Amino acid sequence: MARLCAWILALALSAGPAMAEHNAVACVQEQLAASGYDPGPVDGYPGRRTRLAVIEFSEARGKLDLPVLTEENGTVLCRLIGEAVPELQAYWPAVREPLIITMAPDVPDNVEAAIRDMARETLRRFASDYDIRLAMPMRIVVAEGEAEFARMMDEISNGNLRNLEQRAVEHCNDDTGVSGVTYGTLIGICLVPGQELGRGVSLTSLNNVVAHEFVHSAQRQLTGRPPRSGSFQDFVDHRGPLWLTEGSATMIAEALATPDIYDIRLLQLLEEELTAIGWPDLARHELRPESDLETDQLYAGGTLAVARLLSPAPEDLVRIFRFYEAIGRGSDWQSAFADQFGQTPAAAYRAFLALNPGAPGAEAKTTPGLTRPRRGL
Repeated sequence: MARLCAWILALALSAGPAMAEHNAVACVQEQLAASGYDPGPVDGYPGRRTRLAVIEFSEARGKLDLPVLTEENGTVLCRLIGEAVPELQAYWPAVREPLIITMAPDVPDNVEAAIRDMARETLRRFASDYDIRLAMPMRIVVAEGEAEFARMMDEISNGNLRNLEQRAVEHCNDDTGVSGVTYGTLIGICLVPGQELGRGVSLTSLNNVVAHEFVHSAQRQLTGRPPRSGSFQDFVDHRGPLWLTEGSATMIAEALATPDIYDIRLLQLLEEELTAIGWPDLARHELRPESDLETDQLYAGGTLAVARLLSPAPEDLVRIFRFYEAIGRGSDWQSAFADQFGQTPAAAYRAFLALNPGAPGAEAKTTPGLTRPRRGL
């Protein structure tokens, strides 16, 4: 239990490679300079002149209500400025290079091709289905086995990630043969050694992992970096409850990877799983789970809450992205929740408990058919 809690906390509070933040602030500065403002040198540091230029840019366009630029929210400001003046999107790093994929040499060719295809398709669907265009590139590292995963992630992050050996143990031994974890804009995908597409790893599982981690990276780009305080409560205050972070990523990934996922079978599978393992009180799952059982409840309960209460149709999933955009603009998560979903969190918690058709079963088990391997944030 202690290791599980430490694992989730470390992933949730991870800031990701510092270079991504530096590049995002430089993107803000480049856009401001191209608009005729003086942000100072394009050095990636949010100094006084840059912050003043952001204010001037906002006021000149009818007060865009842009947040104050900090080291933490460069990805937010880079994107918002380009959204306000579309021609400035030419300065977005993602326009020049939307995907940066580093493959270990022994990754099978068909697995590599499938990952690249799903990565491109996910970005396309972000734009076409949810009107989300990201300013920063998605950087993906694909490795086989614990040692290779830890080494490659350390090299790509320039040593900015902690406890990689422990993370590798958690992520390189999944029953589906593949798992993923997101650190800011850096996505790590680990394959169990010796697995091939169709023999150990299914295309559905692989696509689902890629899409799931892309959603987490998008959440991060839309809200900015969490505080470095080390408090899990600060992470929740910054980005919203963990059940929604994971439930929305799971539901959107399922929708991207499986076109007809909104059929009744998905809801039945989730309800059957919760009946078997116990229906959770979502208010308790705003913070980190304290056991493997609670982790399973968080994923299943969060996904069902998104599917039944927050986004009951595929077109409603866009509300999830609008929720995270509102947080990036400075809204607290409770207000953003009420604005986007038409109910308070407390009302949603009561409605979720009312979905329970009966008393939970005493014995935990996993319902087959729903592709939802455990992942990090």
